[in-house]
Amino acid sequence: MIYIYAARSPLIEVLLELGLIHKAVKNLPSTYEALEKLVAPFYNDGAILIVDDGLSQMEDYLPQVFEEFTSKRNTSIIFVSQSTFLDSANFRRISDNSRYIICLRNKRNPSKIRSLAHQAM
Repeated sequence: MIYIYAARSPLIEVLLELGLIHKAVKNLPSTYEALEKLVAPFYNDGAILIVDDGLSQMEDYLPQVFEEFTSKRNTSIIFVSQSTFLDSANFRRISDNSRYIICLRNKRNPSKIRSLAHQAM
């Protein structure tokens, strides 16, 4: 499991020590090829790639990762974001290529969840 973060948390050290994640990296690599090289050692056993605070790390190649890693490289991707909807072609491609979308309760704007549920039907 590879954890890519924008801001380091003390929890990362605990996860590494417990062996729950194998590698923790600050920020997404700048190229698709660099990310592929980072994940490649885990393909055989099945890789899990977590991109925490994904919007702050949005790279132009990220939609391609969702399209190719999940179907051709035995990789599951968890993209953590504070925003449900974003006016961005890249974010739309990521959303369209997501198998599951998990929403956590947000009292400030429940209409976004209703809108997402409406789209899913």
